Amino acid sequence: FSKELMVGGLIGLGVSIGVVVLGYLLTSYLLFPKEAFIMEVDDVTNVEKGTDYEEEAKAKTALVLGSTGAIGKIVLNELLSRDIYSKVIILTRRATNITAETKHTTLEEKVIDFEDLNSIKDYLQSEPIHDIYSCMGTTQKAVGGSKELYVKIDHDYVIDIAKLLRGKDTSSTSGSSSSSEEETNILDDSKPKQHFSIVTSLAADPNSMFFYTQLKGRIEADLISLRFERLSIFRPSLLMTKRENPGIPEKLFVDYFPSVSPWICRGPLAKYREIKVEDVALGMINNALYRRSSNTGDHPIVEIFERDTTIRLATLN
Repeated sequence: FSKELMVGGLIGLGVSIGVVVLGYLLTSYLLFPKEAFIMEVDDVTNVEKGTDYEEEAKAKTALVLGSTGAIGKIVLNELLSRDIYSKVIILTRRATNITAETKHTTLEEKVIDFEDLNSIKDYLQSEPIHDIYSCMGTTQKAVGGSKELYVKIDHDYVIDIAKLLRGKDTSSTSGSSSSSEEETNILDDSKPKQHFSIVTSLAADPNSMFFYTQLKGRIEADLISLRFERLSIFRPSLLMTKRENPGIPEKLFVDYFPSVSPWICRGPLAKYREIKVEDVALGMINNALYRRSSNTGDHPIVEIFERDTTIRLATLN
């Protein structure tokens, strides 16, 4: 190759990389509203448990989405056993027959048709719901490899319920990263301020070339566009949970990966280490109860938690 050809090739490569990076930045700018106060939380050392916060929660209502899943089940059990809220609402496809033996918390189970979520619009918009814990999701095995069904469960159901909570209906274009609809007014004092906590995934990115992380990124972007007063995004790495009838690869992973991951995932790769579903659930709850955001402005707050910070929240003294 001639020297001129090599130089030209390098220049062309540099330009190509620059175009890709610029396109990524521009797309991210459009997808994630600049009006939102977005921060990655990496320090929770000043967070402490306090009875004042717990007393405050006893006057609130919580909504748990995905209450029969690995994380959602733990969230629900914790909220009921710790007798935290005045009411806990769960939305289910069929009756679960869960009973709540608490002194304070009322459990309200709403059996609904997820294909017709507008049917619960009046219910969700008349209830003073304060804290939302979204743990809804599925697996490739559960949907038989159907990407369409995967998107419907992981994204569409969650975003449609979020739209209803923000006073809209499911046909609203708000809640879409390309939405031009008038923004939700977060300064409406006639409505309770809402804190939406959701489990997505490490490396969630609406521009990702991978189906799973792209889908999780879309969920995040669409929730941000709905302008909840506070949005807490939990991005776990590899979730550790024991399922019924696991396949051989999953069983080997659960049994042996934790013993080797400290050696494989070190330094900047530490965030890719496994995390227990219990830690994710407790991290979500403790963040909602005991952590107060440092942002005092009028913009929506978006906070992102990865593995280590989630574990520290889960293990608060």
